[in-house]
Amino acid sequence: MPHYVPPRPLARSLVAPQTPTPGRFRPSRPAPWTVRAAFWATVADGAVTVVFVAIRMATTDWGTYVSSRVHWFVHNGHRIEVTPGLVVLTVVFGIAIALGGAAVQVLLAVTTLRGFAWARIVLSILVAIGLLSTLGDVATGKLRVGGWDTLTSDATTAVLAAGIVLLWLPVSSRYLAAVKTERIHYRQTRLR
Repeated sequence: MPHYVPPRPLARSLVAPQTPTPGRFRPSRPAPWTVRAAFWATVADGAVTVVFVAIRMATTDWGTYVSSRVHWFVHNGHRIEVTPGLVVLTVVFGIAIALGGAAVQVLLAVTTLRGFAWARIVLSILVAIGLLSTLGDVATGKLRVGGWDTLTSDATTAVLAAGIVLLWLPVSSRYLAAVKTERIHYRQTRLR
């Protein structure tokens, strides 16, 4: 009688090596806890961004918001009007940037989990730019400190920064170097 092997849980299958698919490289070793924790921290930050955008969309009084932003001003001797259409376009652009940024962030986390060190570098640079931007906004008074939205933003930023630190620990670096070596060997054997 054959021995029954239960299927792997979904969360484990995201971080453990899979059965090799013909033509596709998979790391032979599971990612260390540091890389997995950084992955989930990044995914959590992306999820919080999506939820935050959805809550903002659902709770904002759009009529009042648009009417409070419509105005005109003079710049270099020219009168410039901010129309309702321009206000709506700005909001849509901001939502697209927030959701697109969250998607890129999660994509880079998945790529790092698969063993690509360049994704760790790009993700670190993007997080550093985001942190510096937030600190600059707080220092200049553009970002209001206090309230649940700022608290949520600060908490997710702290979790994301901790995840980036985990990606640069020696355990993570050894894993990424080992996967790179495996990937090079895999490509060399496929070309023969």
